[in-house]
This record gives sequence, C-alpha cells and structure tokens, in this order.
Amino acid sequence: MLRTGKRAAILCRGLYGETGGKTARGLVLHSMNYEIVAVVDETLAGRDAGEIIDGRPRGIPIVADLEGIDYDVLIIGAAPVGGAFPDEWREDVKRALLAGKTVISGLHTFLSDDPELREIAEKHGGKILDLRKPPENLRIMDMSVRDVYVPIVLTMGTSPAIGKRITAVELVKAARRRGINAGFIATGQTGIMIGADAGVVIDRLPGDFISGMVEDMVVRVAEKRDMIFVEGQGALSHPAYCGVALSLLAGAWPDFVVLVHDPKKREFHGFPGTRVNPPEVEIDLIARLAATFSGAKVVALSVSGRAMTEEELERYVNEMERKLGMPVADVLRTPGGVDRILDEILRRAREKGYRV
Repeated sequence: MLRTGKRAAILCRGLYGETGGKTARGLVLHSMNYEIVAVVDETLAGRDAGEIIDGRPRGIPIVADLEGIDYDVLIIGAAPVGGAFPDEWREDVKRALLAGKTVISGLHTFLSDDPELREIAEKHGGKILDLRKPPENLRIMDMSVRDVYVPIVLTMGTSPAIGKRITAVELVKAARRRGINAGFIATGQTGIMIGADAGVVIDRLPGDFISGMVEDMVVRVAEKRDMIFVEGQGALSHPAYCGVALSLLAGAWPDFVVLVHDPKKREFHGFPGTRVNPPEVEIDLIARLAATFSGAKVVALSVSGRAMTEEELERYVNEMERKLGMPVADVLRTPGGVDRILDEILRRAREKGYRV
C-alpha cells in the first residue's frame, strides 16, 4: 500500500456528487497509490473535492478541464450502472494519451480494446490500464482458506454503492493506528486504485472462479498480515448483484461481518420497483447463508449517513444500537465510531483465540 509517487487527475464529468461518482470520491478520500491533484467535473468546478464528501476541504480542486493541471495519470472516476464508457469523455482520454499519460479505467468497457485509443497510446508513449480485465490464472475454491489463522472481516451491505469499501479501509486505518498489522483486500476497481495488499475486480470473473480467487487472496495476504479486512460487493438481496455478494461470503470465509446500510436508500439505484431490506432482515439473511460456510455473523452496523443531518444520524445510531444490540456508527461522521466497531471485532476475535 505504498504511494507510487505519481500525480493523478480524476475524470468524472457530471457525476462526482452522484452515485456514479463513487470511484472518484473513494480516491479523494483514501488514495494511497497516487497524489490526487484534481477532479474533472464542470458541474461542480471551483469547489473542493473533499468538501463534497463530508464537508472537509482536502486541497483537491474540482475543475472544468485539465488545462494547466500537472498530472501523470488520468483515472476514470465513474462507476455508472452497466459500467459503460461515456462517449462524451472520449476527447479527454485522447488528449491524455496524446500527452503520453497513463489512463486507468475500471469500467466494463475496455479502453485498450479500442483501436483508435490503442493506436494513440502506442504512438505517443501513453498507456491504458483496464483494471477489470480478468487475470489469466483463474482457480476454483479448494477450501485452503479454512487453514488461515488470522481474523477475517468482510464488509457487506444492504445495497451496492453504499460504503462497504470505505468501511473496510477505515477499519484498516484504525487497526494500524493501534499497531495491528492489518491487511486490505480489494474486490472492486476503486479499492485496487487506492492501494491494497491484493485485489481482483470480481464482477468480471466467471462465476465458478469468484470464490476461489477471493480465497486465494485471503490465503496469500494472511501470510504477511495479522488481520484481514475484505471489501464487500453488491448485496445478497439485490436481484442483479447477489451472486458476487454470495461468492465473497464463501470465498473470504470470514469470522465476522460488518453490515453497511444507508437509512435514506429505499430502492436499488437503477432498479425501479425494488426494495432495500432493513438491516435486521439482511442480518438474518447473512447469518442463514453464512451458516453453510464459515458460520460468520454480523457484529456491527456501519451507517452510510451522508444524506442525513447530524441530529438524524445521532438519533438513528442510538435507535439501532438499542434495536440490534451491536455497535452502530457512521465510520466517517460518528465521533469514535470506527473505533467502537473495531473494539467489538477485536473482543470477539480474542474470544475465538486470535492474538490481535
């Protein structure tokens, strides 16, 4: 999780403050690989990128274009439904490649398969990295994860695009502040971009291999870390993305699950007529399915309270702690919240005999 020393600009036109801009926001919040120098979104130009996330300026300007910006890498910062490349961004990518820059994309559309973009990159010294291209060496699960003897924590959610990666990374940071040798496994493009001990974009893997590839990452990272946090994907109750969530629950073989929930989200984004489960329903669903695998249970609720006022968030946290009998917190906004969740994980881990 070391910095590359490179300066990165993020392309996120019209989406930075929206659900589709979660990749850009994740990089602004947690990038460990790159120094983020600008976010391109003409609809929010002139504002600070950090301020949009949680009201805290981070010295990263939002700009209308990259004129005059000194950068080495252009990152596609959008994750729209379906993962298609917005055609109106093509000129931005071409200009970056003409200038010999590296373009990194986590979209389902592979920019390196585009003949025009590939030719420009080859002629002008640019590079295209498609993070969603599956690795060549795929493997199915072989149950070797059962021999891992460090605590494994998986973040899961009641919905996609809800803060599972943010929760995992904040827990890693909190554990490291205490001197715990904690590792982070990324399972999506943003997690890989920000920096991880291991990472594969699992939604591009053939279904039979997802759990095996996750298992392989856990086994490898456990050789050098004393505790592992795995980034979750999708939701078990989501009609389109339930498969990746279930495969993660199997492949990660977690000891503990932290559930992430947005109290303001009523239906799945882009899937009209659907309904997001309340936390207690998802907690029961996770327990029932996990019983087939590692037997993990949800031990804490991470609240994605970005759309809530301070008063609403505090009231909701207190109410759900009484209702669920477990720590509840927004890991970014609740004072001491991430440490309360970590305390519970560590308490349970020590009860199981782990030395953390």
